[in-house]
Amino acid sequence: MTTDGPAERALELDLDALRPGRTRIVLAAALEQPGVTFGDVGAVELEIDGFAQATLDAATEERTLLLAVVYRRGERWRLRAIGQGYPTGLAELATGYGVQLG
Repeated sequence: MTTDGPAERALELDLDALRPGRTRIVLAAALEQPGVTFGDVGAVELEIDGFAQATLDAATEERTLLLAVVYRRGERWRLRAIGQGYPTGLAELATGYGVQLG
């Protein structure tokens, strides 16, 4: 993984390493700094090498952003860019997706 600047983040997914039966991965981002929103950050570029690219640029007061869903249809993996934002934190988003937080 590489990034070109201090504000860039990279994530690597190994779809072959998923447990059998897994068909969906939700990608989300949250801002830690108090008072900063995705409206302040500006456009979020989502790029998956050789697979897909999307620009998410409609955020205003959101502190957590649902970026995309990677899902399996038949034998192929697909990407759906979402760009849905929430004014709450990442914990609330995770709980909404059934993730148990300790």
